[in-house]
Amino acid sequence: NWDAGVIFTEGNDAVFGGTGETVTIDEPGGIEVGDVTFDVDGYSIIGNDLEVTGTISVTNAADSATIEANISSDVVIGGDGTVALAGDTTGTLTTAGGADIDGDITGNLISSGTTTLAGDVSGTVAQSAGSVTVDGASTLTGAVTISGGSFTASAQTTLGAGLSNDGTLDIDAAVLGAQTLTNTGTATIGANITGSFVQNTDAAATTIVDGVANVSGGLDIDTGTLTVSAALTGDVDVAAGASYDQNDGLTGTLTTAGGADIDGDITGNLISSGTTTLAGDVSGTVA
Repeated sequence: NWDAGVIFTEGNDAVFGGTGETVTIDEPGGIEVGDVTFDVDGYSIIGNDLEVTGTISVTNAADSATIEANISSDVVIGGDGTVALAGDTTGTLTTAGGADIDGDITGNLISSGTTTLAGDVSGTVAQSAGSVTVDGASTLTGAVTISGGSFTASAQTTLGAGLSNDGTLDIDAAVLGAQTLTNTGTATIGANITGSFVQNTDAAATTIVDGVANVSGGLDIDTGTLTVSAALTGDVDVAAGASYDQNDGLTGTLTTAGGADIDGDITGNLISSGTTTLAGDVSGTVA
């Protein structure tokens, strides 16, 4: 146990029990530990760097622990509770439990637990299950791959590379960067995207525009369905075999070779070579 008054042997596991308190790492250059386990609520680790060779976990679901010290190694977050990382991490961070990340990651983020993110990630982000919520302005420099679970952009998210979704993608805040977002799962768009949006591969893929949005690079719907339920700005291209359902206004050119049911106005042009029903105004040309 890493308790007050007890000399800790570097490299051992650290187990925190009793009553939550603040623990300071005052060893010059930091300290190395194996597993770090918090059996009670309310602990905080501050001070010099922490190098972890095992897993950091909070045992009980209702409990949390905060690590303000920087982590200078790859690290895994497990357990049923929540680990709040207020310091920066240099290395790959793998979250299989609850993680609240307010520091930056110089490395990759691999998530299959419940992760909230309000820091930058210099590497890639890979999510296979659980949830990732960006709840503070973040820059994700590497590719973002969502193979399962839900990814929610609740705060401004800047992409340095592309994003691919085969799970559930919910865009509630601006997504910046001249990158391509590719959807083969389920997506909702309720905020601006400065890149482009592509839906392909999976005929069951769906995208719903459920909030006012401007997609600067346009939307290419090669498969599945796009439903516009809020005002959308951006050119839309719907391929043969895909479906388009417009219930609100579109500002841009709609080009459709698929099935299009238009119950809103188009401020722009309509180019159709598919099956289109129209119950709205078109300010530009119809071809």
